[in-house]
Amino acid sequence: MKLLTAKGIIGLTGYATSGKDFLFGLLAERGMVARMALADSLKQDIRPFLLDKFNIDVLKCSPEDKELIRPLLVAYGKIHRNRSEGTYFTAQITPKAIELSKKWLVVVTDVRYADPKFKEDELNWIKNIGGKLIHITKYFENPDGTRTYVSPPNEDERINNETLIEKSDYKIEWKHSLNSLNEIESHVDSVVDYLNENLNPYSDRRAI
Repeated sequence: MKLLTAKGIIGLTGYATSGKDFLFGLLAERGMVARMALADSLKQDIRPFLLDKFNIDVLKCSPEDKELIRPLLVAYGKIHRNRSEGTYFTAQITPKAIELSKKWLVVVTDVRYADPKFKEDELNWIKNIGGKLIHITKYFENPDGTRTYVSPPNEDERINNETLIEKSDYKIEWKHSLNSLNEIESHVDSVVDYLNENLNPYSDRRAI
């Protein structure tokens, strides 16, 4: 197992269920890694409403319930994004992410937006604070050898995905499998090599 020594900030992008949190967990086994998510504050904001109206706890609900409430989460987030030109959620985690990145690898597990109307949208934000963007694509292998790729859960993710792929610094395409841990570990080894060679802690001391 290759050890992760890199410090700094990375963002993970890719459709829901592509394995962003899964990759974070694998990286956390190899070095000093801290998880952050842009949607964490969104979930905290909307959690009381969801519990009251639907008896769904967004912090620990089933995949089925998550799909039921996803449109509401997206709509809530979009209002804040539009009013702040894409900076509402990134501004909440920037100071802590930069501070942690001096000693840890900070993994932002949900970079989803690259709206050209917003100069400081999530894609540009992760780049501007010295971060690298890793795009994950997951597919299922069919009996005939063809592939079925994970599809977008909503139109927002579909629209942004092409730009996020194009602008990502590192791309992973892996097969969904419960039995191919060796193949998955080889992907992680390659990511670790890339980060150890290319990532540096954020060093810009300008006010954020």
